[in-house]
Amino acid sequence: MAWTAFTWGTRIRNAVQDDESAGAFVLPAVLLVLAVMAAVRPRRWTRLLALVVSAVWLVRVPMIVAGDHDVAFEVVHTALAVVTWLLAFWALRAEATAPPPRSPART
Repeated sequence: MAWTAFTWGTRIRNAVQDDESAGAFVLPAVLLVLAVMAAVRPRRWTRLLALVVSAVWLVRVPMIVAGDHDVAFEVVHTALAVVTWLLAFWALRAEATAPPPRSPART
């Protein structure tokens, strides 16, 4: 959750600095909202966040590598993707092995 907020918050900051169009803010904003939702209700939203950010990087990395970017930019963004994938895997695995939530006691 924090990683997503860091990476996509940075993307928003860069878009503001570069005076990009409103469309550049849609994906980062959606991912930030998902990260906040996962922070507030982890059992409900962590899986979706992990799957969505993983899919986003699966699409973006080939676009970045195939684009007209210098090697440093490609390496940094590939590293961001790899860290995201590792954290997503860890989060999904932790969720899968977590005990089910306890139901409230009945009186």
